[in-house]
Amino acid sequence: NINGESGYQISKSTSATKTSIVSTYNTTSGSSKNLTVTKGKTYYYKVRAYKTVDGKKIFGPWSNVKAFTVK
Repeated sequence: NINGESGYQISKSTSATKTSIVSTYNTTSGSSKNLTVTKGKTYYYKVRAYKTVDGKKIFGPWSNVKAFTVK
């Protein structure tokens, strides 16, 4: 968690060990993010916050990987 974060990056995969960034979004836009998934598959997600300082993104640590199975 970063105080005054500007946005978040979401990383998604079907493998617990190899995830790739699928979305970066700005928290000031007020929108949510829907990610495409397939029924019956297990997906692994992790998230990290970032803050923009002087035009550069400063990233926080990645969260722990969480598994979700689509029912």
